Amino acid sequence: MRLGILGYNKPEKIYISVKNNETSTVVFGQPLCFVMSGTDDGILVELPNTVSAGKAQGTLAGVCAKLGGIAAGEYGLVQVYGYNTATKIVRQARTASTVTFETAAAIAVGEPFQVTTIGNGMTRQGAVATAIHAHYCVAGEAVASLDSIATTSSETRLQVTSMIKTFLRLM
Repeated sequence: MRLGILGYNKPEKIYISVKNNETSTVVFGQPLCFVMSGTDDGILVELPNTVSAGKAQGTLAGVCAKLGGIAAGEYGLVQVYGYNTATKIVRQARTASTVTFETAAAIAVGEPFQVTTIGNGMTRQGAVATAIHAHYCVAGEAVASLDSIATTSSETRLQVTSMIKTFLRLM
């Protein structure tokens, strides 16, 4: 564990060392989940869609903090606590390029997020009782709404993502 204490006038951050278990580079700002296989538990990480939807929420390790990402089989740092300047948020998603993207509501400061296997990012948490649930990722900035995007032959994305400021509590 590494503590990023830079001085009294800087936000504190905490990082852990992990090893990328994917076959490709994971990108700066992407959430990563622990691989709990009985071998290298607590160090191996994969993208949420590799771990599977049923396990992604409970095995979330942190957000990739290495500029340029973490190459396959390499070690790097993920942030587990503190102010984060770039967390990947999935704003809109669709099942096929022939489907229209729905309008995405604005994001308010403090809005909670959860990990999603769609687009390997974070997404709105939805209705959860705040009195009994500690939010592990909340928006650190307001983000404007997005209009729906009509289906066109040039629009092939299945997700629309943004990198936004967040506050992480994964300890």
